[in-house]
Amino acid sequence: MRINLEAVIREHRIDDHQSCYVVDDFFENPDDLVQHAAANRALFEMPKRSYPGLVLDLDPAQCGEVHRFIRFRMSRLFAYGRSGLKYSAQLSLTTLQPEEFSWIQRLPHTDPRPDPRRMNYALLVYLFGDDKLGGTGFYRWRNREFLERAAALQREDPGGGLDIVRTRYPMFDEPARYMTESNDVAELLTKVQAKFNRMICYSGEVPHSAYIEDASLLSDDCNKGRLTFNAFASVIPAR
Repeated sequence: MRINLEAVIREHRIDDHQSCYVVDDFFENPDDLVQHAAANRALFEMPKRSYPGLVLDLDPAQCGEVHRFIRFRMSRLFAYGRSGLKYSAQLSLTTLQPEEFSWIQRLPHTDPRPDPRRMNYALLVYLFGDDKLGGTGFYRWRNREFLERAAALQREDPGGGLDIVRTRYPMFDEPARYMTESNDVAELLTKVQAKFNRMICYSGEVPHSAYIEDASLLSDDCNKGRLTFNAFASVIPAR
């Protein structure tokens, strides 16, 4: 897994306080990752939490250059410490159709933060050629506290909290779909268009979601579906 060290990092504003960063042609060997995913397709698993598809955990030893990018270059973009960094990486394949969703999968999400002293950042690389499979949307909650109370009920029961959100949000009586434009739960701030071998990195504290307008295009074939490389960093904010 080799990074293109000559690639240019561009800032993409999310709002007045947050940005994500975009790098095209991020990997020197992106096709190798697609081939690795296809060769290990039988090892992909459906996670217990809310990701709408299948994942394959990667050995950190495979991801040394990505780890160094997160430690040295991303730390300058987002102002966090280089020591104490916790890191994981996976290949992800979005496969679920909306009718298979739990209610919380219809919404953007933030990355879990078990330790309030730490912050989460994510790095994602699109590994599919059909940009109609969707990029990434960034959002602002309209009532964060209410949704957090409802989501707490969902952790024990996939249907938990649905009766509560239905009382406030009519969208939950409508047919399920992937989150794209603004609705009564969240406001779309911006989106990043998908492109093969495009990397984006961003704070996991910003609500975000795969921006999938046509779920019928999704596939469980790594050569055709919405395959991404995802890395997650739990970091200590700079003082």
